[in-house]
Amino acid sequence: MVSASSRLGWAVGLFLVICCSSVQAQWRTVTGQSDVDALRFDTPEQAQAHLRNYYTARESPGYQYLIDWIKPQLSYPDGRYSFQICFPPSGSTLSLFNPVTCRASSGASGHLHSDILVPVDMDKTTLLDKNLGAACRVPGQDDSTVVGNPINAATGNKFQVETDYVGGGQEPLTFARFYNSQLAGVSAGAVWGHSYSAFVDANPQQYGTSTVVLQRPDGKRLAFYRTSTGWTPTWKTDETLVEVNGVFELATATLNGVTYSTAPTSFTNDGWVYTRSDGVIETYDPSGALTEVHYPGGNHLTLSYSAGGLASL
Repeated sequence: MVSASSRLGWAVGLFLVICCSSVQAQWRTVTGQSDVDALRFDTPEQAQAHLRNYYTARESPGYQYLIDWIKPQLSYPDGRYSFQICFPPSGSTLSLFNPVTCRASSGASGHLHSDILVPVDMDKTTLLDKNLGAACRVPGQDDSTVVGNPINAATGNKFQVETDYVGGGQEPLTFARFYNSQLAGVSAGAVWGHSYSAFVDANPQQYGTSTVVLQRPDGKRLAFYRTSTGWTPTWKTDETLVEVNGVFELATATLNGVTYSTAPTSFTNDGWVYTRSDGVIETYDPSGALTEVHYPGGNHLTLSYSAGGLASL
């Protein structure tokens, strides 16, 4: 079903061209250990896993691992996390130790480590992949990276656009398909996208709850990370992603009768709203599916789904 609030026709324009860049992960630890703090990670959870292994190796064999956790520092604006890990003495009874203080009821004391995880240079995160989709073309310069039918020689990606339908009017309804040979590495077996295949990938198991990835129709992946002011793009842009009625609260866990706060493990919201630099506004439901597109000319697309696929516009 398609609804429109003007006579200009319907517009899609979901193929957003963003210039490519090289990328690498950019979460870092603040431990005071230069060899550790020089490393970079995709997510706070990856940094947590590395610190767990690092401290476990350092404390062995005199001390044994009990528990570790991370939690967002909500009083800081940059989206940082704290990390804590406890090691009671080897041979001691783990069930007697308080995980927060790393002390036992008997008075025995373990080793407690507390560190900080901070986002730095997030435009270099591996979760931001602007190299999928059309290769970058610099006006006035020869594009030497695009060869053949075409293939981006810089990345090895075969990218092709097939336009199946173009309507009339100033903002015509368009349906195009996008082929990316490297999309199979993002979504198993999925090498084709189309004008309406954008979705918000909020996946706590893969990214934690500090990062979401906006998958674009042409294959590009745009990453946003959480700060005290909302979701911040990892690249320089005026585009925004807003979590609708999002609830971000610390989770709780209990060990040895002691309850403590940890990072949230799920998203609670009524969906997402993505505002593009060209003024187009895309609305997504809580599952991440694209449900509405609003255009500057007043046109409005409504999308419906059936059996996991797009059913109507």
